[in-house]
Amino acid sequence: MFELVTPITLGDRVLSQFVELINNGTFKLGEKLPGERDLYAQLGVSRPVLREVLSALRYMGYIESVQGDGTYICKRPLGPAMTQLSLQAMIEETQLFEIWEIRYLIEPEVVGLAAQRATDEDISLIREKFHLFEKNVQENIDHQAIIESTKAFHNAVAMAAHNEALAFLLESITNMMPETRERTIQVQGSSERAVAYHRSIMEEIAARNPEAAKKNMQKHLVDVKSDLEAYMASKKR
Repeated sequence: MFELVTPITLGDRVLSQFVELINNGTFKLGEKLPGERDLYAQLGVSRPVLREVLSALRYMGYIESVQGDGTYICKRPLGPAMTQLSLQAMIEETQLFEIWEIRYLIEPEVVGLAAQRATDEDISLIREKFHLFEKNVQENIDHQAIIESTKAFHNAVAMAAHNEALAFLLESITNMMPETRERTIQVQGSSERAVAYHRSIMEEIAARNPEAAKKNMQKHLVDVKSDLEAYMASKKR
C-alpha cells in the first residue's frame, strides 16, 4: 500500500502518500487506520516522523482520534485546499505565536467550564495525567514523553468541560503546536514551572473554582509565551 521513503524528505513525502490514499479512496471515509506500529513498519520511518505526520493530518482535517479506540479517517474531511500545506509551513515562527494567541483566547474559558462541569471521574483522570507529567519531569524523561504527557493533561481538562465542539477545537490546536512545545521545553526551568501551573489548575478545577482556574491558566500561558520568546531570542544570538 505504501512506498518506502528516503530520509531526504520524510515528512512531506509521507504526508503526501496519506493524502493521496485518502483522496483516491484507498482509505475509506470513516475507516480506522492501522496502529502506529504497523504504519511505521510499512513506511520505514521512525515513530516521531509518523507522529508528526499524523498531527499534520489531524490539523488538515483528514483524520480524527477516538479516545481509547484509535484513529479514523474523518467522514467529512476539509478537502483538497488543505493538501498544499507542508509541515514546514505549519511551524513558521509567526504561526507559533498565532497558535499561542488562540490558546490564550480559548483555554482559560475551557478550564472555567471544567471547574463547573467536571465529574469525579474527570477529576481522577486529570490527576492521573498530572502525576504522569510530574513524574516524567522529575525523572528527566526524554522530551517526547514530557510533551506527550503535558498534552494528555490538557486534553483531560478539555474533556472535563463536556463540550465536544470545544474539545475538538482544542485537539486541533494541540495538533498544530508540537513545535511550540519542542522549543519551549528547551528553556531552562520551563517544565518545572509547567508542573506548578498544572497543579494549580488541577486543584482549582477539583475545588470547583472556575475564576481561579481561568486565572491560573492565563498565567500558565503567559509563561509559555515568555519561554517561546526566550527560545527564539537565544537562536538569534
